[in-house]
Amino acid sequence: MTEILNKNFFLRIVSGIILGGVSIFCIIQGNFYFSIFILIVSIISYLEWFSISTNKLEEKELIEYKKYISFWGISGLILILPCAISMLYLRYISGVEMIFYMILVIISTDIGAFIFGKLIGGPKLAPSISPGKTISGSTSGIVVAVISALILKFIGYINIEYKILIITTIILSIFSQIGDLIESSFKRHFGVKDSSNLIPGHGGFLDRVDSFLLTAPIFMIINIFDLFK
Repeated sequence: MTEILNKNFFLRIVSGIILGGVSIFCIIQGNFYFSIFILIVSIISYLEWFSISTNKLEEKELIEYKKYISFWGISGLILILPCAISMLYLRYISGVEMIFYMILVIISTDIGAFIFGKLIGGPKLAPSISPGKTISGSTSGIVVAVISALILKFIGYINIEYKILIITTIILSIFSQIGDLIESSFKRHFGVKDSSNLIPGHGGFLDRVDSFLLTAPIFMIINIFDLFK
């Protein structure tokens, strides 16, 4: 058992480093590399979404087939396509700093929620959707995200007014958690644990981008209306 856990942990670390390295390279390079990266991730994520939605297809009558496929197919597009467009907008219009800021907020939220959720425990955030998530973890994730954003501000990487930075970070942190819950609810509905096994130790691409599904579009809207000005 320990040997299996060690192997899975090793695979998770290695695949995480590789995926993270490729992501950072494409974000920094921009242009062709980033556009292709977003296109590939979006297509794979949509295919995973569609694959999950057909997991119980045999239970549907032939008459319901087209409506069923159309509903879940369009639902996936509504979530994934705006996210992809938002990522491109943020990289090419808002700038690479905003992309990394948003990624830091999402990662900090996940780490803070996981660590402090385990340490503090308490009432569940959404027990019917994701039994492991707690209210204390969710709140802690937001706090850790705000602290991380303030560190970026302190070292001069981003130039955003403190009040605006804190409010925006809280909003992005909340929506990153909502996006995660949406994907968790979707998978639970179809009785699926991971969207796929394409990324060793991490599941599928949809599992990795779920926190971006709502966060990126919301952040794009914030930038379009020049909330930072």
